[in-house]
Formats: sequence, structure tokens, C-alpha cells
Amino acid sequence: MHSDATLLTETSETLDLAQRSGDEMTLSAAQSARGIALAYREAPECDAGVALLRQVRDESLRGHFSLPMLPYVDIELARAKLRSGDLDEAIALARPYARLNQNEISTFGTAVSVLVESLLRRGGDSAVKEATDAVTDLTTFAAGSDFVVFDVLVLRLRALIARAHGDEIAHRKLVDRYRATAESFGYDGHIAMAEAMQKTTGHGV
Repeated sequence: MHSDATLLTETSETLDLAQRSGDEMTLSAAQSARGIALAYREAPECDAGVALLRQVRDESLRGHFSLPMLPYVDIELARAKLRSGDLDEAIALARPYARLNQNEISTFGTAVSVLVESLLRRGGDSAVKEATDAVTDLTTFAAGSDFVVFDVLVLRLRALIARAHGDEIAHRKLVDRYRATAESFGYDGHIAMAEAMQKTTGHGV
């Protein structure tokens, strides 16, 4: 697994080579990878990553870059907007990809996650209903797929929905199931998120 420093170095070198290659597909992929790597950092690197992803998105929509990169760029932009608190744009970017469509399996789970978190943070009855419907779609998809990571993600999002409805008992039970399931599959990222959720309920380790 690459360290953050290695990833940043490699994406920078790859982008430099892509810029000199003159190939639009190569440049699009390199800019996307570099933008995503930077978007996970703190400001000002995060801001630079978002700007680069926005550039790739604009070029794709103008037909200069390959449209297959667009879903990945949009979801990463949505995630960055969620982190920065720009909930309306996060929702607008994630919503088209949070629909039950097996052709978009690579972005579906992440899109639903970003959409649900953004909606719940924004609040309001209509937002909670939309978030609940999105989790229902993800649950349906997870039941018919072989990707266990979707089952783990469903537990996390159902816990967030339970809290939004004020059901703390269901929230705690779902968080505990979320952590146990994540641990059973060795999903370190989900384990860390489950631990953080347990601490907010007062029963963390």
C-alpha cells in the first residue's frame, strides 16, 4: 500500500509525463488521479485537487476529455464538497449516480454514501426521506450482489438514518453491527469510522 507521500510523488510524475505526451485520454486520467490524491489532503492541497478535478470535469463536458472519467471525478468532487460543508453542491453532484443502476457499480456505493451524509447534514423531512430511499436502493442492490463491502456500507448508512430519526437504540445496535462486520472482513477504513461513531454514542472503546 502506498504512503501518502509516495502517492503524491507518483501522481505528480505521472501528470508531468502525461502533459508531455499530448494524449488527451492519458492526460485526463493523470489529472484525475492527481486531483483525487490532492483532494484527500488538507488545504491548500485539497483546494488545488478540487480545482484540478473541476478542470477535468469541464473539459469532459466540452468533449475534450473522455466522458467515462466523469463519474469518478464527480463523486470525488462531491466528497470534497461534503468535507468542506458545501452540501448543496455535494448533493447535486452525487445524486445522479445514487440511483439503482448496475452499470454504475463502481460509483454507486460511494455516491449513495456521499448523498446520504450530505442530505442528513442539511436536514429537513424531505432530505431525510430522500436519504432513506437511497439507502433502501443500496440495500436492494447489496442483496443481489457479491460485493460484501455494500453490506458493510448499508449498516453504516442505516445507523446514520436511525440517528436522524432520533432512534438512539437502533443507532447503537447498527453501529455495533457495522463495526463487527467491518472487523470480520478486515476493512480498516470502516473499522475506524465505526469506532468514531461508537465514541459519539458514548460506548466506544
